[in-house]
Amino acid sequence: MCPELRKNNEPKSFVLKSENSLSNCRRSKTVFLQTLCVLIRRQGQEKIICAVIDSGSQSSYVSEKIMTQLKAFLLRTETVIHTLFGGDETEPKNHKVFAIEVSSLNRGFSCGFEAFYEKKICGFIPRIENDEIWNELKIKKIVFADFFREETDINLLIGADVLGKLLTGNTVVLECGLTAVETKLGWTVFGKGSCRIDNILLSFSMHSMSLPANKLWKLEVLGIVSENEK
Repeated sequence: MCPELRKNNEPKSFVLKSENSLSNCRRSKTVFLQTLCVLIRRQGQEKIICAVIDSGSQSSYVSEKIMTQLKAFLLRTETVIHTLFGGDETEPKNHKVFAIEVSSLNRGFSCGFEAFYEKKICGFIPRIENDEIWNELKIKKIVFADFFREETDINLLIGADVLGKLLTGNTVVLECGLTAVETKLGWTVFGKGSCRIDNILLSFSMHSMSLPANKLWKLEVLGIVSENEK
């Protein structure tokens, strides 16, 4: 179990801090990120959401949509400067901080932690839909926790502040080149696969210059277009 959540009766405001988010990747083949479905809970309510694991982010983030639906209680606000890939820094930005509880889909493990509130976590993240990959996972008896995803929205980003408490140490290298990693919330699969998504090049970086996080997932902002648009 993760450390117990802090109990506060009223929101507080804290001083400025700096945060690094160094995730950055580029691909010509499909690069799959660590996604999985989890249960998020609050006062008897629970909802299945899709999460992405980003060890390059020092903090975890939860979407405005989910916090609104669960009517979550605000712990405090923090002013954050994001240190970007390449060393640049953003302007100070106020982030609301919420206490959340997530569990594995089988409810065998639950964990409470704090997460920054973000209007939108990210945009499109590719899903594994290759039958060969699914068959290999089945043969190796790996239950991929993203299999249950019905929607494309990512509503939780699990950062390095929480990830270390979730890893079990079990990893399996698949024949397709991907790697399966077990967490206490379920198995994730990531890496560069053998299949392609057209000829689109995507880049993942949670913070770039002074753009809000949701803008960074729009290809036109990154200057990336498909072959059909050239």
